[in-house]
Amino acid sequence: MRAHRISPFCAAWLVLIAASQGFAAPGACPAPQPLSNMRLTFDSEFAAEGMLKPDQWRIFIGQHGPPDQEAEVYIPDNVTVLPKVGLRLEMAKRTYWDHPYTAGWVGTQGLFSQTYGHFEMLAKMPQANGNWPAMWLVPETGTWPPEIDVVEWVYAPRGKQPDKNVKGQASVVETTLHWADASGQHKFMHAELGSDQPKFRVYDWDKTPPLRGLSADYAGYHIYGIDWRPGSLVWLVDNKPVFCMLDNASTGDRVPQTPMYMILSESVSPASPAKPHWSGFVESNQAFPLDFDIAYTRAYQYKDIQTEHVLALDIHDVTVSNPTPAPGDTITLAATLKVGPSDLGKGKLTFSIYDFLDPHQFSGVRSQLAAMDIQVPMLAANQSYPLKATYKIPRDLPPGFYGVDAKAGYTEGPGNDQVGPWPRGLRFKQAVTFTVTAH
Repeated sequence: MRAHRISPFCAAWLVLIAASQGFAAPGACPAPQPLSNMRLTFDSEFAAEGMLKPDQWRIFIGQHGPPDQEAEVYIPDNVTVLPKVGLRLEMAKRTYWDHPYTAGWVGTQGLFSQTYGHFEMLAKMPQANGNWPAMWLVPETGTWPPEIDVVEWVYAPRGKQPDKNVKGQASVVETTLHWADASGQHKFMHAELGSDQPKFRVYDWDKTPPLRGLSADYAGYHIYGIDWRPGSLVWLVDNKPVFCMLDNASTGDRVPQTPMYMILSESVSPASPAKPHWSGFVESNQAFPLDFDIAYTRAYQYKDIQTEHVLALDIHDVTVSNPTPAPGDTITLAATLKVGPSDLGKGKLTFSIYDFLDPHQFSGVRSQLAAMDIQVPMLAANQSYPLKATYKIPRDLPPGFYGVDAKAGYTEGPGNDQVGPWPRGLRFKQAVTFTVTAH
């Protein structure tokens, strides 16, 4: 299912659209890159391979907001892979942690990240109001912003017109960049906000015939992608450009320059007809579950970009020795610190144990149950340091999900005495999870 890349005609289309809309000067946005200028760096063929590879993806457990902001909780039960279908992130109507829905989320943090390149997925979106499946990129370091939303799918939004019949309205392929300007102020831009380029609206998206070269099984699947180069972002749908953003010193618009990892997720609006969300609201007669199906996810790097950003310090291979311990058991937590091209002086790795019981925290965690610090006398350039810590499960710890954060810090050089301050280094939010079983 190798994607057919953009034609010269489509490249010319971008320039014509830009000129006609006043969106950018003709030629200012680079043409989508040809496959000949790329090398494949990441490839998850979910539909063909029928599996979610643990060395490529982590399943996130928790939430991305309290129930009055996002109505779902993310749990592993809503993540499956089906042959000839792909990765399925399911939205189910089920009360969990005071939220009315559960959903699926997977990400590549700690397993794959990249600065610049082409990222894409072949996916079929659920046709239902009030939900927004998405593919997005965020910094490997765990900081925010920036954030590149490759796509957020909004089905036939009723939004500000809840009394109008939804039938016949267009759905929206939302493309957005979040960043911080020179003063640290959060800014964001998408079509119809800070740009003259109209939103990319579509009709009967689920009924579209398969893309050329794909079997009839892939009716309703589309390719959502982005070309990310120094100073520019070009969003694509079915290999055709739909939006672009450029660095702009006068306005402070800034394209990210940091390694970012991929997230695939499904979210649902908590809104009602009286108070509609930007993605609409769930209809009272909506049938569940809803399925967000991804046949593949790929990333490429450009052959003409010689310099890639390298993290000063990275965390790899975060594991827990026993994913289902009982109260009283001792588990071993492990991780590897990988140092970039410069000496970093003293280092520290912290494993933190959290529970997931407060529905009003964005990560879903309630409290830190324990923290284990591991000191490294010297982090030398280009070296790796396997580190371990142990944690005894308290005998009174209730059964359920628990998460482990891995956080690493360092001094600027070998002459400094103090480690930190955070976030000089990086953090994995919920690097790994374990489930405490009953006695």
